Amino acid sequence: MSDVTRRDLLAWPALAGGLAALAGLVWAYVAPSDLLKVIATSSGPVAVPDAMQTEAYIAADGIAALLLGGVGLVLTIVIVVRWRTRPLVALVFGIGCGVVGALIFWLIVSAIHATEVAAYPTVLIDGSHPSAPRTVRMPAIYVLWPLVAALVVTVQGVILWVIDRPKAIADDTSDVAA
Repeated sequence: MSDVTRRDLLAWPALAGGLAALAGLVWAYVAPSDLLKVIATSSGPVAVPDAMQTEAYIAADGIAALLLGGVGLVLTIVIVVRWRTRPLVALVFGIGCGVVGALIFWLIVSAIHATEVAAYPTVLIDGSHPSAPRTVRMPAIYVLWPLVAALVVTVQGVILWVIDRPKAIADDTSDVAA
């Protein structure tokens, strides 16, 4: 069961890509969009955020972080169980699946952002409140999946080390009379 097959080389990254695509679609459904307000300026109407620090931006990034971290944690635990006696294989598959998953998630989020930018109103009317196009504004979030994978495999390695480390040999020299 610990041998790596060609099927493993294709199936695990494909599973990660499918889970990442699903996570991207969940993000598109759940992530909030910030409302903008249109104000009149001397050069024409301009859309600006309603508030100075918008909560929708932070919430969208937080939802993306939870989705990537959660999916990465679950899939890496499954990978670690699959290759429990070979932590290096689990590390390579965990980080590889994390990179594939993060790239697919990024592609889904970028496509959603491009679609919303294309649908953005071209004529701004003073006093209207269009929705801002959603995107992940903190690119470091995409590193969470591979980072969680490395952390899970590290914890597995520490557990294996604690279980398999050699026991201390009792010192018999204390019984010898001086």
